[in-house]
Amino acid sequence: MQIVKMLVASLIFMSFTNPILAAPPFQILQTCMNGEPYNNKIVINELDGEGLAERSMDGCKDQYHRIFNGHAFGTLKCNQKFYLVINDKKINPELAENMSINPEIKPGTFFTPRALWYKIDIEEQSYLCIFAPIAEQGVGASYNQYYIIENAFNVDLKPKLYFYFLDKNITPITSKTL
Repeated sequence: MQIVKMLVASLIFMSFTNPILAAPPFQILQTCMNGEPYNNKIVINELDGEGLAERSMDGCKDQYHRIFNGHAFGTLKCNQKFYLVINDKKINPELAENMSINPEIKPGTFFTPRALWYKIDIEEQSYLCIFAPIAEQGVGASYNQYYIIENAFNVDLKPKLYFYFLDKNITPITSKTL
């Protein structure tokens, strides 16, 4: 009976810790936010060369990108909807796992080419970090949103997106908690 109780307790503990362990390490987010390595085990490089693409993906416009290792990374609009371009693939940022302090702030807000894009390496894993203001002008220009993307540099794996908005004092006009 004691073994059964320990097994059940272990399963419950694992069900709570598994989602926490699935998210990128805290050091990756700190590196993204600060634009410098959190410790000496991390290497960060900015993806350079952003500009308007000569030709946007089919059915889309306003594709801004930078080329890294022969693959495009950037943003574009398709039917008035905002998308990320990760390793030559169009990805809906609204599908990112929302890790924000206020879950009412949701991923998918258009950001401009002014965003910073970093490749962050820790041990054998690479992450893409996108650091962007929530608006180009006005009050929103001083608040940042962050995307951390696992598997962004591996063409054989599906990218996993995480969205972070870390200012607890910002609430959308449509908030249900006001």
